[in-house]
Amino acid sequence: MQISSRWHKVLHDLWEYKVRTWLVILSVATAIFALGTIQHLQTVILGEMQQTYQDANAANAMIFASGMDDELVQAIRKLPNVTAAEGRNSLKINIQILSVDGQVEWKPLTLTAIPNFADIRINKLLPHDETGSTTALDNPLENKSGLQLPKDGELILERSSLTGGGLTPADLQIGDSVVVETSTNRRKTLQVVDLVYDPTTVPAALMGNAIGYVTPETMEWLGGAPGYGQLNLSFTGNTKDRENNVAIAKEVEKKIQKSGRTVFYSFVPEPEQLPLQDVFESLGEMLVPLSVIMLLLSAILVVNIISALLSQQIRQIGVMKAIGARTNQVLGMYISTVLICGLLAFLVAAPLSAVVANLIIHQLAELINISVPRFSLPPQVLITEVALAALAPLLASLYPLWKGTRITVREAMSDYGIGNQALGSTWSDRLLGQIRGISRPLLISFRNTFRRGGRLTLTLLVLILGGIIFITVSSIRLSLSNTLEDALQYWQFDIKVDFTRAYRISNIEEIAGTVPGVIDIESWGIQEARRIRTDDTESDSISISAPPADTQMINPRILAGRWLVPEDENAIVISQNVLKNEPDLEIGSRVTLLLNNQETIWRVVGVTQVIGQEQSAYINYPYFSQTLGMSRQASNVQITVAQTDTEDVLAVAQQLKAAFEEKDIHVSSVQTVLELRQQNESSFDIVASILFVISILIASIGALGLMGTMSINVLERTREVGVMRSIGATTQDILRIILSEGVVIGSVSWLVAAILAYPAGAWLSNTVGMTLFQTPLSYIFAIRGLIAWLAIVIILSIVASFLPAWNASRLTVREVLAYE
Repeated sequence: MQISSRWHKVLHDLWEYKVRTWLVILSVATAIFALGTIQHLQTVILGEMQQTYQDANAANAMIFASGMDDELVQAIRKLPNVTAAEGRNSLKINIQILSVDGQVEWKPLTLTAIPNFADIRINKLLPHDETGSTTALDNPLENKSGLQLPKDGELILERSSLTGGGLTPADLQIGDSVVVETSTNRRKTLQVVDLVYDPTTVPAALMGNAIGYVTPETMEWLGGAPGYGQLNLSFTGNTKDRENNVAIAKEVEKKIQKSGRTVFYSFVPEPEQLPLQDVFESLGEMLVPLSVIMLLLSAILVVNIISALLSQQIRQIGVMKAIGARTNQVLGMYISTVLICGLLAFLVAAPLSAVVANLIIHQLAELINISVPRFSLPPQVLITEVALAALAPLLASLYPLWKGTRITVREAMSDYGIGNQALGSTWSDRLLGQIRGISRPLLISFRNTFRRGGRLTLTLLVLILGGIIFITVSSIRLSLSNTLEDALQYWQFDIKVDFTRAYRISNIEEIAGTVPGVIDIESWGIQEARRIRTDDTESDSISISAPPADTQMINPRILAGRWLVPEDENAIVISQNVLKNEPDLEIGSRVTLLLNNQETIWRVVGVTQVIGQEQSAYINYPYFSQTLGMSRQASNVQITVAQTDTEDVLAVAQQLKAAFEEKDIHVSSVQTVLELRQQNESSFDIVASILFVISILIASIGALGLMGTMSINVLERTREVGVMRSIGATTQDILRIILSEGVVIGSVSWLVAAILAYPAGAWLSNTVGMTLFQTPLSYIFAIRGLIAWLAIVIILSIVASFLPAWNASRLTVREVLAYE
């Protein structure tokens, strides 16, 4: 097929300058990959969350109260603005499993009783196979075409229980019987009849226990209270307005209270948000700016490479214009070259982005317990990638193309491509002229480094920004780990035991002291509370812990104010999560808490950091027990043991549980610090992993920038190399000159990046911490990241310079002098 001379030149340039072509392609592909992957994640995860929210008809509010029954639920359904109301009841028991080594273990299991599984209107349970999830397909539990309705004595498990609830999928099949232990130490058998997906519950891994569903009759058989303790509500009106939902919930509370029942607390979630959705949205907001920076760096690389191409082809442009080519025709050829490179970049990046995004999506889906398709490729992501492939390189190269193709024939034919400055005319030449004791080849390297000031500036900008981001992201990853370690130092105990109710401290500590290996015991009071604001609205539930003021079981990290002291009475220390939701509070504020249905006044004396999203606060035990009339009673106990090996701690934990139950002290859960650590590490791990991928991409862009510059510099000076060879320069001299130039560029960029990375890292650390955890990260500057980036730029400098330098040094004098 006959093609025009212009297309022939375009294709020839793409093929002849393969290294340069691939540099453009990879530069653009890296940006497309980064932005496409992040948009893919946001589109699918957030889209599936919204769809799941609608499919499950998530509650607009949940109210927890005592002794609710069907008659009350029917009355609430008739209230204005209430479209649906359903009662549920919950119970914590333990389920027996076999460990890997065949030992019997007991894991906590939270059961929820649902009165009518066939007609759930709010917080629906979704059949497992209809979710499109691949998360649990590897376990042998049989998937169902519909929800299996449980009968009395039967159990449905929430699917996340198999990946994060401590249960072992290999030992559990649909139809199997499991042994459970009630709060009165009775052991009973339930049959597992189905696996379901509950998108409105916190995943089992983050709750620290398995999740199951039974009939109300089964709940009572296992020792649960009759009636309902939880009321799920759906409202009319603008349910996307949380204030609207809060106001309606308050009216429902008044109705419940008028019936003589006690309202413990109510929870009004953020509208149209599933659990952990806000964390993912915050992570997305953090990643988008990093991706935009990557796009900027890629654009700079394109500018550099296109400018170099035009610089090398100035005489060709002059020849084309001399034989009649118009400026717009020449410009069109180079624009075609850029667009073809963009198309090839799309073909490289789009499939890779789709594969990687889907892998990450499924990892995230398992972590936050949402359902996603087996494979997804949203059309809007493809549109974005196509637009980036076409517009990013075009816009980046438009100015150098316009400037380069407007050159006159006379200017083009008189250009030799080695710079117009006379030796000694620039500040760098004059500075280098004052240096003594450096070999002439090295001086030539230094001068060559600064010869193309514009190109050097762009190259340094890419490397400096790349270095700053690489070192900063390394620092953030290290700071995340440091923050987790600091937060985990909060727990100074080895085992925590929660009871179904408060027991006398003397009995608790006497029994615990009989267990071999126990060396220290500390009993706490635990209670749920809500803040009554000045406008008479109420906050979400706040978990109140009442340790002794001189507690040795925690090491709180104080963010503001101070910790409790023994003489404190109505003093309270709040977590940063309380401060986030109640921003009007500050040190010295007086806060009214509804505690055990009593309005109590407290004074804020400190703010402490707590891992997770839970709102928590701390008060002194003596005043707590006095206020609630629970003198010398505690709801949980913290214990340290002599041996801290995992197996030894687990063994003591089981012995403690058995000892308490033998004395009729009913245990709701037993947790070790190792289990608490594992629950909290998962959210940190996903953030650190994503940041690691970003740092690798940033390093890749920096590598491409340096490789492109060095390749172009060597190609431009091919004739110059011939001149040096003709006057006696050896191959080693040529290699030394070019390699030294690359190392100088890399070293200068590293030095500037090192200086700027510390404040940039501190700022980003603070931003990430406030975005994800409502508190700055425990910042650590990544010295290893700094050294790693130095090694990267030095190695890249050598690798990027060596091959073109070696090829140029092997050319004969005749070949290099004939080079165009």
